[in-house]
Amino acid sequence: MEGFFNVKDFNAVGDGITDDTKAIQECIIEAQKHRGTAYFPPGVYLVTSTLYLGDPSGSHDFPFCIQGVGKVNSQSVIKNEGRYEHG
Repeated sequence: MEGFFNVKDFNAVGDGITDDTKAIQECIIEAQKHRGTAYFPPGVYLVTSTLYLGDPSGSHDFPFCIQGVGKVNSQSVIKNEGRYEHG
């Protein structure tokens, strides 16, 4: 694995109010390209649409990691706003 990609470097806010979907998706794409890690510092990251992991065509293997923080008073949370349908 190579590269460490912080979602805040892609303009994620992590306040639980701002829609961070686009920033998170961009971070995931870069982490995949470099076989790296998408890192979520402490915060609540609002997601309002589907996040895509892996190669959408299924023709390539892009291993990568997602890492957050889990201490009692500083956690990384991905919050689903529920404004979209799955399927």
